[in-house]
Amino acid sequence: MLKRMILENLELKNHIDELLNPNYFLFRFIHYKGSSIISGDENNKTTGLDGHTDGNFLTFISQNQVNGLQINKNGEWIDVNISPILMLFWLAWTNGRLHSPLYRVTIAGESDRLSIQLFSLSKPGHFIETP
Repeated sequence: MLKRMILENLELKNHIDELLNPNYFLFRFIHYKGSSIISGDENNKTTGLDGHTDGNFLTFISQNQVNGLQINKNGEWIDVNISPILMLFWLAWTNGRLHSPLYRVTIAGESDRLSIQLFSLSKPGHFIETP
C-alpha cells in the first residue's frame, strides 16, 4: 500500500503493476559489537558502518535500545534516536525527485547494537524515469 501511494504521488500510475509485481525484498539482521574500551567520554564513538546512501526503493529499520544511527544534514552528523518499537523508513529510488539520506552507524560504550533492516527492491535491471 505504501509503495502504491508513493508511486501515485510520483505520477507513475501507468507503471504501478510492473513495479510492484513481483516484489523483491532483502532482510538483514546486523549485530554491532560494543567497544570493550571504556574511555569515560560519551562522544568517543567508533564507526560501525561508514556513511552511505541506499540504492533500493524503500528501507525499513528497527533497532534495539542502543542508538547509533546518524543522518548527515548539511555536513553535520545528527543522532537519530528511535524507540525499539518504531520503524524508520526512507526512499532511495525516485529518479532524483526524492533523495535517500546519507547515513551511518556509530558504536559508543559497551552495549551491543542490534538492527533489523528490510529493503524493498525494484525488479533487477528495471528502470523507469519519472515525468
